[in-house]
Amino acid sequence: MCIIDFHVHGKITNKAAFCEKSFLSKIEEAKVEGLNAFVLIEHSHAVNFYEAFDFLDNNYEYKNCYFDINGFKVV
Repeated sequence: MCIIDFHVHGKITNKAAFCEKSFLSKIEEAKVEGLNAFVLIEHSHAVNFYEAFDFLDNNYEYKNCYFDINGFKVV
């Protein structure tokens, strides 16, 4: 069974830059809470909007409509 949070922001505020360490920490927190997937949401006017998606695309395999981050699914 897949337990998903359908609304997770990559940043805390629209003025904050994307932080890889913080993002990966969110995944670890999600695992502790029993999730095995979340949907990454961000406002298009946020600072460095595409940076989070570029990070995923450049570092993780995209398959079946999600990024596989060490067994955790990011849609």
